[in-house]
Amino acid sequence: NPKCRISLHMQCEWLTQLDRRVIENRISHADLIVGCSEYITRKIANCFPEFEKRCVTVPNAAHVTTDDDRVMADPNYVLFVGRVSPEKGVHDLVRAFHEVLKRFPEARLHIGGGLGSAPYEFLVGLSDDPQVTALRVFYEQKGDGKRDPYAASLEREAGEELGKRIIFEGRIPHSDLAKYYERAAVLVNPSLSESFGITLVEAMMRRVPVVATRVGGMTYTVDHGITGLLVDPANTSALALAICDVLEDRGKARRMGDAGREKAIDKFSWEATMDLLLGHFDRVVRGKGGKEPCG
Repeated sequence: NPKCRISLHMQCEWLTQLDRRVIENRISHADLIVGCSEYITRKIANCFPEFEKRCVTVPNAAHVTTDDDRVMADPNYVLFVGRVSPEKGVHDLVRAFHEVLKRFPEARLHIGGGLGSAPYEFLVGLSDDPQVTALRVFYEQKGDGKRDPYAASLEREAGEELGKRIIFEGRIPHSDLAKYYERAAVLVNPSLSESFGITLVEAMMRRVPVVATRVGGMTYTVDHGITGLLVDPANTSALALAICDVLEDRGKARRMGDAGREKAIDKFSWEATMDLLLGHFDRVVRGKGGKEPCG
């Protein structure tokens, strides 16, 4: 419909921490303000209550994979996928994994993602979360000028297990991620700041049980005890126990994997999110006096 115009504004967490006057001026022109999780939508609505009725949630989506019933899963394979940066809590995961190895000496932690800290001003310098601002210690470290200081600290933390039981895979093309998910016994996201957690959904699509921190959008993505396990952020002992729980109880792991796939298809498939977004478009158009949705 050429007469139909909808102004759409997508929000992420750090935008709520910028100059309110600048952001308010921009979103005041939007008919629809979209958050990728209930967590983000609530933050936007709380920050800009005058625009609360324009705020909706449309979650991030993942492709519905072929159901291979997890025949390739390796019971010792622990996987992290994401940017290897302080806010992702990889240091907590490496520390926790040393505890996991005491109970499961054959376990392996595969860390998939590019090594390198996100710029300080991108998140840590903006955040009002004390657990995130505490990450400045990693930005104050002196490096050798050749490697990212955070990457070097992770290698030191891995110690003699580096390259043996703790393996940094480096940046993985998205087209190659499937083989990592298919082998995983558990996918772990130990982030200290996370708007949504798309790797959790990608793993759930493949019946992989997940362990994540009670942070941001992940508390909506993961149903604790049903599709995975949630632990408090920066709690390495709890993180280690949760990973061990999944590795030890394979029946529970399978049940969580099955429930995770069911939720991922129902809530986070491209079809589900597109239907949701089109429904919001239709509501906006009709609310503005339109007789039919945009075509």
